[in-house]
Amino acid sequence: MKIAVYMGARQSRGEIYHSILSSLPDRFDLFILQSIEELESQLRSTDMSSMITLLAPNERSDMEALYGLRDLLRGMRTVILLPGHQNKEALNSAHSLYPRYISFLPDGLQHLGSVIENLCRADGLKRINVQYSQDKGFAP
Repeated sequence: MKIAVYMGARQSRGEIYHSILSSLPDRFDLFILQSIEELESQLRSTDMSSMITLLAPNERSDMEALYGLRDLLRGMRTVILLPGHQNKEALNSAHSLYPRYISFLPDGLQHLGSVIENLCRADGLKRINVQYSQDKGFAP
């Protein structure tokens, strides 16, 4: 199973990445996508039935850009982790992306592993293989 992770434009990207990675089971191909364009390319070029998309938008502009991809996300196993400040507008926007699960950072990380396991249960799982889409100064 593949997991594509998009973390949006955030200053603490490495910290969030480590938190997400430590909460996931260790049997995946994990792709770290650093831009909406990379996410769109991955969604268009991958068999969506074998992929989970983990989205952690940080700003309103991230949600607006993700909204533009909602047709590509429809029918996909999508998990959304919203910023810690629970706001009704962000939650409504997140629902428009047809996710299987929505939670808020950092509290939502405690259940993330179980959610991913449940989404993958029917599929064969692979060992983790972290791949970075581009080197932009971001390292785990």
